Amino acid sequence: MRQLIDNALTWNGVSSTNATDNLSVDGDVNVLSLDGGGVRGLFSIIVLETLMEAVRRIDAPEVPDALKPCDYFSLICGTSTGGLLAIMLGRLRMDLRSCKQAYKSLSKEIFRTGTWKLPGKKWWDAFWNKAWYSGDALESAIKRILEEHISELEKENLRTENIPLAKAPLRPQAVLPTRCFVCATVKDQARAERIRSYIPFTNEVSHFTICQASRATSAAPLYFPPINVAGKEYYDGGMASNNLIIEAVREATTEFQGHNINAIVSIGTGASKIVAPNSGLQSVIDHMVARVTDTEEKWEEFLALFPLHENVSFRFQEKGNLGSIDLASSDRLEEVEKLAKAYVASPEVRVKIDECARKIANSGT
Repeated sequence: MRQLIDNALTWNGVSSTNATDNLSVDGDVNVLSLDGGGVRGLFSIIVLETLMEAVRRIDAPEVPDALKPCDYFSLICGTSTGGLLAIMLGRLRMDLRSCKQAYKSLSKEIFRTGTWKLPGKKWWDAFWNKAWYSGDALESAIKRILEEHISELEKENLRTENIPLAKAPLRPQAVLPTRCFVCATVKDQARAERIRSYIPFTNEVSHFTICQASRATSAAPLYFPPINVAGKEYYDGGMASNNLIIEAVREATTEFQGHNINAIVSIGTGASKIVAPNSGLQSVIDHMVARVTDTEEKWEEFLALFPLHENVSFRFQEKGNLGSIDLASSDRLEEVEKLAKAYVASPEVRVKIDECARKIANSGT
């Protein structure tokens, strides 16, 4: 039986009073890194669905239901909407069907544009540094996901300790078999901060709630307002890097010392087409967003820094039309899904998915 699934199955019986962050991992380590990309995060979910179905066919053909990423990945991380997915899949241990439904609902709710009743109001808001979308709406959507998907055991523990569900900590009392972290950029600092669901090897302890971490990693300038936590103002982690692959591997190397990194999976949300800014605010904003969300350069940097991991690393990225879809275009979710399904159906990608699935399925003992 796979060790990671064994660990996951024992989670429901873990006593929160006896748990520590000294998680013992048997076997090899798998790492999942999820890029930011607004509504294009749906692409990441569909790629993961296809990948986990390939793993199921190899490792658990007797299991009728789709397998959860948290049962196979020791570390899941992301930034911006990739950070939301990391929390949903790693911290809340959601299955991909539920994750997809929740993500579609969240996208439609948080990217409402009904407030732009005057011509040009969007650009005036940008000029006056006013966010286009509501941070309150984002927080409400996150709270609803919490209510529907946090485990019954944790709900009971929170009730016992008189902690409102909206203040559920990112680091739970009971240790989860999958660790997750998201990144957010602190105002006036160049580097992104890792916000973790566990106490790391370095013993840096942060006290974020799930809602705070979700808001911090998603607060893309222009799109959502920043959030203040413990005196620090946090913005979208994608401002430092929209692809956390280097952060992910460095974290895994530190946290899982003595363990072999078996598979590294990085999923993008469409390659950005970088064009020079022309005259006009729209052109400048389009150029800035494209630069911030460009992730392929970071992947090439990762390969140069970690050549020994190249043979176990898999990058899934659509390089056609997906990158041209605006981060907030919730009316184009069907188009994102169509592009994702076409991508995973291509022969070249199918070969890579099957190779990656064999790696993941053979991890553990």
